[in-house]
Amino acid sequence: MLLTSDTGALDDSDCEPIYSPASIQPHGILLVLESPVLKILQVSNNTFEAIGIYPKELVGNFLHEFVETEEIEAIEKALFEKDGQYNRITLSFKSQEGNYFFQGTLHKSSSVLIVELEQVVAQPASNCFNSYHLVQEPIDKIHNTPNLQALCQTAVEEVRRMIGFDRAIVYQFDATGDGEVVAEDKVENLAPLLGMHYPATDIPPQARNQLSMNLIRFIPDIHYQPVELIPDCNPLTGRPLDLDFSLLRTVSPCHVQYLKNMNVGASMTVTLIKDQKVWGLIVCHHPIPKYINYETRTACELVAKFVNLELSYKQDSQDREYAIYLKEICHNFITEISQ
Repeated sequence: MLLTSDTGALDDSDCEPIYSPASIQPHGILLVLESPVLKILQVSNNTFEAIGIYPKELVGNFLHEFVETEEIEAIEKALFEKDGQYNRITLSFKSQEGNYFFQGTLHKSSSVLIVELEQVVAQPASNCFNSYHLVQEPIDKIHNTPNLQALCQTAVEEVRRMIGFDRAIVYQFDATGDGEVVAEDKVENLAPLLGMHYPATDIPPQARNQLSMNLIRFIPDIHYQPVELIPDCNPLTGRPLDLDFSLLRTVSPCHVQYLKNMNVGASMTVTLIKDQKVWGLIVCHHPIPKYINYETRTACELVAKFVNLELSYKQDSQDREYAIYLKEICHNFITEISQ
C-alpha cells in the first residue's frame, strides 16, 4: 500500500481527524495574530528554544515589540495588497543574545492571521526568491521534455536531486480516484514501485480535499513530538485554531503509523494540479529523518507550479504553434520568479 496523504486506509481512518487542532511539527514556530493590530493571541510552545523568548512573554503583546519596524511595515503592506492571502515573509526576532532570522508564511484563518516561521542561519539577502538559481535548470529540463511520460520522469529526477531523498515517484489519479505510479527515481537498493496500482480508498475524501490546499506537505522526522499551542484555543472564538492551510500542522497518527510500517523517516509530498483538479502527486520518501531547508522547498514548489503549467499543455502531438506558445509561458514564468 502506498501512503501519500495525511491519513490512510485503516478501518478507523474515517473517524480520525487529519488535523490535530492545537499542535504543530517542531521544525518551525507558529504565531497567531489579531488583525490588523498584530496582537499575539497564541504561540507554539517552542518559542524559547527558537528565539529565546518564553510563550508567556509573547502572548498578549504586540508583534512590533519583538521584530523590526520595517518588517511590520512589510506585513501591513502584504495584508493591504493581497488581503491577507498566502504571503511569504521574513522576520528577525530581537533578543539579548542577538537577532534570530526566520523565513515563512502568513495567511488568514477566519478572524486571525497565522504566521509560520523556520529559522535561517543568516539574514536573507532580500525578499526576492533566492531560490531562483535552484529552479532555472530543472525548469529548462522539464520544458524540453517531449511528452507526458518524459515530463513525469524528469520531474521526479529533478525533485529528488534537489532534496536528496532516496525515492521520488509520480502517483497519477484516474477518473475513479485509483492511483498508479507512472514515474520513479530511486537509489538502487530499493524495490521498485513503478507500475504499481492502488485503490482510491488509500486516500479518503478528506485527505484528497487537503491535497489542493497546499502544494507541499513536508514531514522531516516521522518520530517527532508534537508541539502544542498556548493557549490551546483561540481567545477570540474560544475554539481550536483552524489549521487547514497550515504548513507546520501536526500529522495524523494514522499516517505516522503507515510511514513507520514502510520504514520511512522523512516524507515530502508535492501536489500536481491540472485543469484546477488534483491530477497526481510527487511523493518523496527517505529512510531516516532529513530536514530540507525553506529555500529548497520553495524551489520545489516553484518547480511544481511549472510542472502544473506543463500538465495543462503537454500533449503527445507537438506542433510548431504549441511549442512557441509553451516556450513563451516558460520565459514568462522564469521572469516572474526572478523578480
